[in-house]
Amino acid sequence: MFRDLRVVGLGASVSYQPTLGSIFNPSHIVETIQNVRHPPVRDILNGFEGVVKPGEMLRRSHMPYTSLFLLTRLAVVLGRPGSGCSTLLKILANQRGGYHAVEGEVHYDSISPEDLQKHYRGDVQYCPEDDLHFPTLTVDQTLKFAATTRVPQARLDHSRKQFTTQLTDILITIFGLGHARRTPVGDAAIRGVSGGERKRISIAEALATRPRIGAWDKYVCRSLAILPVDLPAGPL
Repeated sequence: MFRDLRVVGLGASVSYQPTLGSIFNPSHIVETIQNVRHPPVRDILNGFEGVVKPGEMLRRSHMPYTSLFLLTRLAVVLGRPGSGCSTLLKILANQRGGYHAVEGEVHYDSISPEDLQKHYRGDVQYCPEDDLHFPTLTVDQTLKFAATTRVPQARLDHSRKQFTTQLTDILITIFGLGHARRTPVGDAAIRGVSGGERKRISIAEALATRPRIGAWDKYVCRSLAILPVDLPAGPL
């Protein structure tokens, strides 16, 4: 649940990369001191409120306006680039670093953001739009490493290795990655899987850690076409 949510970010004027000339420029030194004392800020989000119920999935897409609507059990954040969609998902996933100030109420059931960060940090996950992986690891190694980080203590006749292997096999089967199991993930410098496969690896890697709350930033919305959802009556 979030209410009266306000997120303040630094203005673009303080994000420029300094050069050798600007470092020794007296006017730049004065400007730097002024920015430290009175940083130029702007509101990214202001007055946001809402509730995400258990079982609903929150995801982001680019549309002309910023809004939030539900399709059965799918919650979609819509907004054009720069409207604050990523910021909303980050704050709901308790990723508050990099912002000047975050105000308002955010509660995860009865857990505060401070308690969540201290005791339950692994239960909330934010997946950025960029697919960042270890490029030299194979698909199998990537998912096994993610699954190993969150092996439950209470297991029914399964060792840690058996649980990790079984969960990895399930995710590889669900996301159709069996043919690329031994292929390196790769990046811009190392040849690996395709872009679509890398996106599926990102989703599978997040699910391997078994998060209780997940925010998915700019994931392919073509998947909406294959979801068996019931559209509400009337125009959206």
